[in-house]
Amino acid sequence: LIGTARKTIIKMHGSIDPCGPEPGWADPPVITRSDFETYEDKHRRLWALLRASYLSKTLLFLGFSFADANIEILQRLARRHGTAARDRHITVLKKPDGSYPDDLRRHTLKVRDLEMSGVRVHEVSEYEDLPLLLTELVRRTRPPRLFVSGSETGDTYGRQCEEMARALADRVDWEICSLGGHAGWGTTRELARIRRAEGTYDPSRLVFHSRRKEGPPPVEMDERIGTSVFDDLEREPLVRSLLDESRAVLVLGGGTRTAEEIAWATEFGLGVVPLGASGGTAHEYWEQHRADPPDLGGRQTDRATWDRLGADVDVAARAAAQLLAQAMYAPEARIIS
Repeated sequence: LIGTARKTIIKMHGSIDPCGPEPGWADPPVITRSDFETYEDKHRRLWALLRASYLSKTLLFLGFSFADANIEILQRLARRHGTAARDRHITVLKKPDGSYPDDLRRHTLKVRDLEMSGVRVHEVSEYEDLPLLLTELVRRTRPPRLFVSGSETGDTYGRQCEEMARALADRVDWEICSLGGHAGWGTTRELARIRRAEGTYDPSRLVFHSRRKEGPPPVEMDERIGTSVFDDLEREPLVRSLLDESRAVLVLGGGTRTAEEIAWATEFGLGVVPLGASGGTAHEYWEQHRADPPDLGGRQTDRATWDRLGADVDVAARAAAQLLAQAMYAPEARIIS
């Protein structure tokens, strides 16, 4: 058993002793059906850990077949503790192609047995589907970080940032991060003002990343808000590193550099929500996708909501907040058309 506060590795299948005069088992292997059936009695400490994990965490089971003894342990745990852990756990299985009807019937019965035991089964047609699913899962289980991109595009830009902040004020569990440009500073400053007044201000949730460069900053930060992090990276690697740890991107206005950040976000598979009413690159991206809005949060995007991104700024900000909830995998996210 190897573990930290965030990650734990549990190895159940024995250990080889590398220090002996010849190879041998430091711990006996767990291979046969009998080994699995007696595991609970022979490995009480590890079994207690597995049981605690089953009751308190969401487990994703990959890479087993219904012929494995492992699945009987899974079903035994599920039946014994199904009430406490119902519908919490997930497995991904390849569905038979139907060439052999008996295999398909057997698969259907086994899936039903698992789901009745409290394990949700996600069926795939090909194993090649797994990398995309796992990538989506990694993004969905990241800390809820929203990256804000964009720059000033006109006299009403300040109001656009204010409306966007009002629409996001209740998302106190999200981390709002940026490079401290016009969009990031304007939106984050207003968020801080609202949350201070409402008693929900947490500086760790409002983060500015600054990089070493020549010349004055793009925006003069005339208030102390949030948390500043100084990174010794050039712009592209810094932005890429932040996107690689974010769930979604909000775009307000912007020009060439904002377009680059949208391209990088798309490369990472992040949901991009443009406030079309803010003009600039945000409006261009919104307009380009009006006929076929991109999926957000692994779900289809409602066209009527996407259209409202280009309405008056107060309406557009509310639509952006709805779509960001979907892109950020918020549990209550739903699209109202």
